[in-house]
Amino acid sequence: KVTGVQTCALPIFKEVPHNQQKAIALYSVGHGKGVSDRNICYLNQNNQVTYIFQETKNEQTKEDFFWEIKKQGDTFLSSLVFNKKEGDKGGSFMMPKNGYPIQALYYLLQRDLEEDIDVLYFKLMVPPHDFYDIYGKKISEEEIEVNGTVFVTNKIEIGFTGFLGWFLPKYYLWLNKEKPHVLIKAESSQQTLELVD
Repeated sequence: KVTGVQTCALPIFKEVPHNQQKAIALYSVGHGKGVSDRNICYLNQNNQVTYIFQETKNEQTKEDFFWEIKKQGDTFLSSLVFNKKEGDKGGSFMMPKNGYPIQALYYLLQRDLEEDIDVLYFKLMVPPHDFYDIYGKKISEEEIEVNGTVFVTNKIEIGFTGFLGWFLPKYYLWLNKEKPHVLIKAESSQQTLELVD
């Protein structure tokens, strides 16, 4: 729930076959204020991105957005469509080893918390295929109460590294300390999300 006006499902992590290999599929959906969002990301067994799909529709403004990344050999192809018009396809590009879309963030944090890694660095991928240096670090352990239940959590700070980090706001996640480290609460300068079910 997002402050009573939006709902979203936490990413679902599932091992599936993809391109004749085992892969981790990350699924997430969201809806609120007339906006629906659907995301799929595949990671191979080395946690490298092999496929990205994102679709967003805004019923109020009648705008829609479609983004797809496909692996082709050693390179990737990007396609971007906005309001049913071709955007900047960008052709082929190389994916950084630690390049990920935002959909993969929860999975990576959950994985690394199990390995007691305190700081995670990666390149956040945004359409059509731009990358920004991001960090996620565990800053404290906190007991928080959400919908009448008390959780022991790891509080995670997420932000931009370098020059951008001085100007752009931070984002905070509270992940349950118990496996599988479910997201209990998320907070930014604009909204708060809390687990309802």
